[in-house]
Amino acid sequence: MHTRLRPLYFVSFFQGLIFWYAIEKLFMSHIGFDPSAITTSVIILALVTFISEVPAGVLADRWSRKGTLVLSMAFLTVAAIIFSASNTIPIYLVGVVCFAVYAAMYSGLIDSIIYDTAVELDGSGKKFSQYFGRSKFFTSLAWVIGSLLGAFIAQKLGLRAAFLASVPSCVLALSAAAAVREPVIHKTFDEQTKLLNHIKLTFRYISKRENTLWVVLCIVATSVPLVFLMEVDQLWPMALMLPLIWYGPLNAVLLSGPGIGGVLAHKLQSSAQWLLLGFMGIVSVALLSIPQLSSVVIGQFATIAIFTALNIIATGKLHDSVPSRVRTGVASAVSTLSTLFALPLLFIFGVLVNNYSIFVANYLLIVISVVVFMLYVKLAFLAKRAAE
Repeated sequence: MHTRLRPLYFVSFFQGLIFWYAIEKLFMSHIGFDPSAITTSVIILALVTFISEVPAGVLADRWSRKGTLVLSMAFLTVAAIIFSASNTIPIYLVGVVCFAVYAAMYSGLIDSIIYDTAVELDGSGKKFSQYFGRSKFFTSLAWVIGSLLGAFIAQKLGLRAAFLASVPSCVLALSAAAAVREPVIHKTFDEQTKLLNHIKLTFRYISKRENTLWVVLCIVATSVPLVFLMEVDQLWPMALMLPLIWYGPLNAVLLSGPGIGGVLAHKLQSSAQWLLLGFMGIVSVALLSIPQLSSVVIGQFATIAIFTALNIIATGKLHDSVPSRVRTGVASAVSTLSTLFALPLLFIFGVLVNNYSIFVANYLLIVISVVVFMLYVKLAFLAKRAAE
């Protein structure tokens, strides 16, 4: 492991070592949230993230990626403190807003820093999927540890204690971010470029190139199932009326998925493998419509792993197609588009859950997974045409 990447991996690990993820929805229910209000909080999270992502990406490109990373970890720390102190819905939602700003700053940032670091170390971005997959692995490992310990802490000390125990991890992530050595190749552009022109250039790289546009659509489509499962995954065990002791292990299994997906992404290089993975994604999502514990566990784990791998593959192709000077802005803009698509779908999903059940609502995810498969058919065709 190169020493340049170690602080980034430490950031990836400690920002994922959060103990409240496994019991968050239970805590929210404890302070007054019902399923509809939980869905609303997810929409607020997505909306604030949507508003903040592109400005955060442009800030990172024009000012400092390291500085933006430090700010994102600071917002995560503040969110953890507010969550720990909240006993009403409004206070908790303030924490949600802070967490959303952290998420907006972090999205598109860590992969941009890793890609540019790979270019500086190796002369190209060919090892990006390996480095970024390793970052995903460390985050996933932290999530698993956090889930298991979080459920234990909640069981022994109470739900609020899981939030309090997360504050030191956030501080360590902040310290690691401060130790990151920022790559400098994105500083090669004219820093006197007007802000408006910079923003126009950012969106031009997304909209004016056919291949890039299809890559963006693949990233957006694969992000939607990931957003759903990362935000409302606990609605499945709640529907099965499982006891609290189950939440930690179930969340640990779910959150090990991104780590496996990170490893898979580096191994799967051919378009035929992408299509096989996409088909398996449809099958894994379909399992979530079966009201049985085994189906839910396998379905959630496989869905997260598969769509993470597909997302990393497309993300690597996106970074290959854009220059460093707008890399974070483009990545953040794509993340914003993902949020834009996810917001109305989350609302529809919440309505279906309230009026029917989580298992019926899952048919919406099945439709989305079919769309993902069709998009990767197109991406495979473009890759084959480019190779000829």
